[in-house]
Amino acid sequence: MNLNIEINSHIYQVKNKTGYKLFLLMQDHLKGWSLTGFGWESDLYKEIGKRSADIENGYLQSNNIVKQTMESYVEHYENLISNPSTYGSLLDDFHVTIQIDMNTIPEYSKNRTIELINGFLFTEKEDNIFELSMPSQELMLTYGIQEEFIRIVPKVKEMVAAEEYKEEILYTHSKNIKQLQLF
Repeated sequence: MNLNIEINSHIYQVKNKTGYKLFLLMQDHLKGWSLTGFGWESDLYKEIGKRSADIENGYLQSNNIVKQTMESYVEHYENLISNPSTYGSLLDDFHVTIQIDMNTIPEYSKNRTIELINGFLFTEKEDNIFELSMPSQELMLTYGIQEEFIRIVPKVKEMVAAEEYKEEILYTHSKNIKQLQLF
């Protein structure tokens, strides 16, 4: 298994007035930002637990720390979860869209999905593929949007800074490997 390098991470909170909360875990890797976890707090801890095992086994390096422990990795995410960024911050940092491919929706869910598409003014991107940019918190919470429907792309300024940083990490990482190979 290849080493995966986690450069940065953010946790965003989606909530409504009744206190119902979902969290989005965003992580930046050498390949770019990805939505790594979505759901209740317990759902995020499942993903964090899996990834902490990768830290311990040497398959994942977080924040360019070579000898990180499972405990410090989990503690880092406990801090992020206890102080999540707002949904507004998510929309400031990323272009968020929901994309629904009606061809993949089970028959029993099609009527509800059509109501969702019509009620929130999705646009048809391709044949039977509908998209909505910058969805509201209400949509994310009320309809229980599934993780596979969410598309998140960093805004340009974040992408440029991250790419420069990734080049530096790749250089440092390859230099360290070459030094190890000398021994």
